Amino acid sequence: MKSPEQLRVFVRQPLTRAGSKDTHLVQGVLDELAAAGAEVLTGLEAQSAESFRSEFEAVTGAVFSPSAFRAWRLGLLARSHAMVIVRTELSESGAFEIAYNSVVTRRPMFFAVHADMPITTTLLQDLEPLCPTAYVTFDDPSELAESLGRFLACARQAPAVPATLLAGRLEELRVTLVTALDTADPLVAATASALVTAQELLGLVAKTHTGELYDALWAARALVGEVSYALRARADSKRLVIAATHISSARHSKTSVGGSSSLVTC
Repeated sequence: MKSPEQLRVFVRQPLTRAGSKDTHLVQGVLDELAAAGAEVLTGLEAQSAESFRSEFEAVTGAVFSPSAFRAWRLGLLARSHAMVIVRTELSESGAFEIAYNSVVTRRPMFFAVHADMPITTTLLQDLEPLCPTAYVTFDDPSELAESLGRFLACARQAPAVPATLLAGRLEELRVTLVTALDTADPLVAATASALVTAQELLGLVAKTHTGELYDALWAARALVGEVSYALRARADSKRLVIAATHISSARHSKTSVGGSSSLVTC
């Protein structure tokens, strides 16, 4: 399977609370990403509290507003292959984007955590069960070169679930869905239809051998995750839980990426 020629990365940095120290540190991380050959969708220039609004307007041609900025950012996240979070300051908006990625887009995440700003928020720790995640603490951005390089190399790989296997699991879920639940229920019918569509998409991109298979596999895995949650909520059936677990756990073994709590799943 051919991976994308250039990895698309979404970077989350402090914005409304970012000062000169923050922008200096963030710029160092951006430079490391550029040196690694990544395409940084959010730009290769660190932003500050004074610059990010005008930068948004210059790039998009739109008038800044919270809703417009949010839609633009989430659009970039959807296009990305990986998410890099540079934590040099507290950021509520950062927590929002991390949460959105954890349950919706599910891109692999790399937390570059400055030593002066450790993560103490409970729900931002141990995100690995939701999507591949690495946590690395640094003082100087140059210290991130090795661990960030490993993360990017891992993220360049398509999800470690062959298209044929994933398509089979999708069919298993669909059959379990329609046999165990009421097909007259609109939610059940719509979900079964979505699973069929996902199977068809996987088959199409596999036949054409295009790079879109990377995104299709991630999309299908995200769909499987959503269906699994829905099945658990709709029926207390061991068969449903087992079918969902087979897919959500279809990953390679975890690999350490520097730091005592750094994990990356390839």
